Amino acid sequence: MFRFDENDPQFLIVYTGDEHPEIDDYRNLIQRWESRLSGETRFGVIIVREPHEHHDDDAERHREDEAEITGLINDFRRRFRTRANRSNLGYTTVLSPEMATAIEPEHRQKMQDNTNRFAQYSFGVRGAVFTDVDEAKAWLREQEHVPLVQLTPESSMSDISSSKRVGLFYGSTTGVTEYVADEIKAAWEAAGMEPLVPINIATMEDAAQLLAFDYLILGIPTWNIGQLQDDWEILFPQLDQANFTDKQVALFGIGDQKHYDENFLDALGMLAVKLRERGATLVGLWETTGYEFTASEALENGRFMGLGIDEVNQPEQTTERIQRWVAQIIDEFALEPVVIQESVQS
Repeated sequence: MFRFDENDPQFLIVYTGDEHPEIDDYRNLIQRWESRLSGETRFGVIIVREPHEHHDDDAERHREDEAEITGLINDFRRRFRTRANRSNLGYTTVLSPEMATAIEPEHRQKMQDNTNRFAQYSFGVRGAVFTDVDEAKAWLREQEHVPLVQLTPESSMSDISSSKRVGLFYGSTTGVTEYVADEIKAAWEAAGMEPLVPINIATMEDAAQLLAFDYLILGIPTWNIGQLQDDWEILFPQLDQANFTDKQVALFGIGDQKHYDENFLDALGMLAVKLRERGATLVGLWETTGYEFTASEALENGRFMGLGIDEVNQPEQTTERIQRWVAQIIDEFALEPVVIQESVQS
C-alpha cells in the first residue's frame, strides 16, 4: 500500500511500498493530487520506488490493474494537465539503491529523458530521476525559479486546412508516440512535402473525421500485454461505421521487444486488420531485420504491417528508421514534393 508524506506543503511524497501496488493505491494518489491542485502553494511530486516482489499467480490481475492505471493517468492528463502545469514544481522518481544499481549506465540518461518526456506530456512539468529524496526535493525547489513549461494546445481538426490531402494522427499515453509523430512530421517536411499537423486522437469526436483525407499516417503504441492505447480503444468501435475504401493508410507502432517480446507491436496489427476490414489499402510495410521478438500480431508474410519503433531498447535507431520509412511511404503514396513558386522581381 502506498504511504504518503504530506508534512511539507511543498511536496507530495509517495512511497510505493514493498508489495505490488493495487489499483486503489493509484486512485488514492490521483485524488490527493487533484485535491491539491487548487491550493495556493506550488508543490512537487516525488514517487519513491521501493522494491517489491512479483508473484506469477497474480500476473493476470496485475495486467488488468496496469491497464486501468494507464487509463487513470491518461484521464488525468486530459482533465488536469493545464492546472498541473501552473501548480506543480515538477515530477520526480526516486529509485532505491537496489533498483539504481540494476540499471546499466548507458540506460540511465535514457531513463532521465523518458521521465522528463512523460512528465511534460502527462502533467505539463519537467521530470527527473534521483536516488535520494533530499536530492529530489532540492531539484524541485530549484524549479520555482525556472520558467514554466510552455504548453502548446493540442492540434485539432480545426487546425487543418480543408485542402490537406494527408492526415497525421496518433494516440499517446506517455508522450513517446507524440514524439515519434513529431519526428515523422519533420522528416516528411524535410523531404519537401506539404506541411503536416500531428493530431492527437484524444481531441477527436468521431473516427469518421479521418475520412476527410485521401492519405493517412496513423500511430499507435502497444500497451501492457498486447492492448490498444486507451484513446484508440475509445475510438476503435467507431471504425466499424467508417468506410476507408480508396484510402491509403501508413501505420507506425511503438513497442518494447525485450520486455513484451510475445506481444511486440500487437496494437499496430489490430489497427491494421480493422482498417483493412473497412476497405483501407495499407502502405509502408516494414522489414523485421534488426528486431528481436517472439511473436507479433503486426506480422504478415515476414513483414510488419507498418513501421516499428522501440524507444526502450533501440532509441538510437529511431531517427534513421523514420527517415527511411517516410521516404518509402512518400513513394508508395505516389506524392510529389510541394513546388514553391518564387515571386519574380521586375
